[in-house]
Amino acid sequence: MLLKIILMGIAKAGKTSILLALDNKTEEFTKVKPTPSISYNQILWAGFSIALWDVGGQKVYLKKFLLENDRYLLGLNAIFFVISVEEEDSFKDAFTLLKNLVDFLEKMKLNVSISFFLHKLDPNRREMEIFQKNEKELRSKVAKIMGRRPYEVFTTSIYDRLSIVRAFTATIQKFVPQYDLILSRLPDLTQEFSSPMCSSSMRILTR
Repeated sequence: MLLKIILMGIAKAGKTSILLALDNKTEEFTKVKPTPSISYNQILWAGFSIALWDVGGQKVYLKKFLLENDRYLLGLNAIFFVISVEEEDSFKDAFTLLKNLVDFLEKMKLNVSISFFLHKLDPNRREMEIFQKNEKELRSKVAKIMGRRPYEVFTTSIYDRLSIVRAFTATIQKFVPQYDLILSRLPDLTQEFSSPMCSSSMRILTR
């Protein structure tokens, strides 16, 4: 079974770092550069194949995506929409992008699942007033834009890889009949993600 997922958000949201965290490549965090255009990755995760489009957060790439959205959104299973809780100046642009996306989904009558990653909410920030305020604001705005459309919100951090694994798992379980198998393997996956060795159950193939 091949699932199709889009990872999107504006620049500096942390999309590429999320992919690296899933692949346990923490040593590459400092080497991250803006995603050029729209890249394709095939993820082999816990024995399941996932086609993942990573939409660059620069305005020129987002414009390209919105102009060619039927190419990427038709046949889509889910969208991971990443918003950085620390980039307050970017909230407006993030929600403009989200509104355009939702308008297209409504127009095309596409019932695509959207999972929001409120990202960069690191463990040492969770009790800080400014980040609690930002999280509350983001949740409120997401709810307003999404209306009655189904969605889920997760708080994630590359310094808490399990938070990313849980968000990822909670989304794909809707489409994978063998979800019980994933749950049974989650403790093993957690150990693998905590290991300095690259997980054999999930790897990213870039082409």
